[in-house]
Amino acid sequence: MHGCSRLRLLVFLPLLACASQNRPVRLPPQHSGALPTPSWVVLRGGARVSVDNGLFDPDSIVGTQSGGKRFAVPRDSVVFVEARDVSASQSFKALGWVAMGLLSALTLVLVSAMSEFN
Repeated sequence: MHGCSRLRLLVFLPLLACASQNRPVRLPPQHSGALPTPSWVVLRGGARVSVDNGLFDPDSIVGTQSGGKRFAVPRDSVVFVEARDVSASQSFKALGWVAMGLLSALTLVLVSAMSEFN
């Protein structure tokens, strides 16, 4: 059985604290433009494809999938497109809670150690 090392916790806590959510990307019907990077294109069959450097026009959506593979689909086969939105204020709030938890744990350890010496 492998325990979780302290180093792993220190490395992954900031990653867990990042507050993000996926938001829908509005694609006006008769317009062309760029998609945020990365974006996720959800197709009619239910497939969810990550797309970098995406572009859309009234007929299609094109871009690059992971690994450099070209992605192109007709617009009528797309249910919706979404992009990741990272909230700095939510991330700082989450990091504050993590810091408070670590400070509380450290305080408990110190109080416990002090009581052993008395």
